[in-house]
Formats: sequence, C-alpha cells, structure tokens
Amino acid sequence: LRHLLTHTAGFEDKIAGVIAGPGENATSLRDAVTIDPPEQIAEPGTTPAYSNYSNGLAAYVVERTVGVGYADYVQEHVFDAVGMSTATLAQPLPDEMQSSMSKGYSFTGSAEVPFEINAPAPAGAISATTADMNAFMLAQLGDSSPLLSERTLEQMHEPALSAEELGGLAAGPRMTLGYFEADRNGHRILSHGGD
Repeated sequence: LRHLLTHTAGFEDKIAGVIAGPGENATSLRDAVTIDPPEQIAEPGTTPAYSNYSNGLAAYVVERTVGVGYADYVQEHVFDAVGMSTATLAQPLPDEMQSSMSKGYSFTGSAEVPFEINAPAPAGAISATTADMNAFMLAQLGDSSPLLSERTLEQMHEPALSAEELGGLAAGPRMTLGYFEADRNGHRILSHGGD
C-alpha cells in the first residue's frame, strides 16, 4: 500500500479515461481499477512514477477491506473527523453545492470549462471550500485534530525512496503519502497541485 500511495508501485500512468467528458457519468471505483489496468513497468519500490491508478487501487483496497464505499468511508473518517462540512466526493457536484463552486477556465478570456469527472475518483475528485481545505491542512500539520496521531503523520510525511535509492532522480521531488517533498531555500515543503 505504501508503494501505491507514494507512486512507487511501478505502474505507468494513463491519461486516457482519467477525466470524463461533459455529460458522462463517473466510472465506478471497481471498474476504474479492474477494466484495462495500466502495465506495471518497474519493480515496486524502485522507481517513482506518478500514477492515478495507484491511488484508485489503494482506495479500492480500503473499500473492500472495510465493506463500505470509499466516498462514505472518507466522509465519516476524514471529512467529518476534521470538520470539513462541505467537502464531497460526489461527481458531478450536487445542485445545492453549485453556488460554492468556482468556475474553471483554460486561459484568461476562454469559455468556462465544465466540471471534471475523475476516474478513479480518489485521484482527484474531492470538491471542497477553502475553509474545508484549511481544516484538512491543519490536520496535516498536527494540530489537535483527532484524525491522525503524531507518529502516523511522521510516517505519512516520510519520502518513499531515499536519495541513495533514487540516484540521479533524487534532484527531483520525492513522494510521501500523497505529497511531493521539495526543498525551497532551506525549507522542507510538502505539497500537491490540483485544480
């Protein structure tokens, strides 16, 4: 599971089918990870390679292990636990939440981009307000949130592969559980971009 969540499981990343077009329905998590999975092109634990599939497969393991849908599990054990009152994995966004949704644009002056449907959903389908993302960030910083213990946070924020294991790839960002690790002006930074 650590290989999956640190993008070191060796899977190639596939772009086709990750984002559904306007009017298309979200692919079920089971279908997203079982129909036409990507090739495993590297030995697990040897090569960092970003993989949306890996996130989906890890989420499917959660779903199968706990016997509850991934979205329901995250709602109870993450969103509710840290007070993320409007966060959702619903795709498309429910009508009652549309007014809180920012508009997307490809470039200044372009037409509005429709809401993106992600598959597998755990690779980027969370819609949340700034306040909710702030609550999540504070939980990651180890405030008094009931979400994670200090030791768990330490384990989550450890890079998957050491500089020695990465060799020439060590100059690039390394992955922790869900975050890129970088050094900027002597400051350790954990981050992950998104739309």
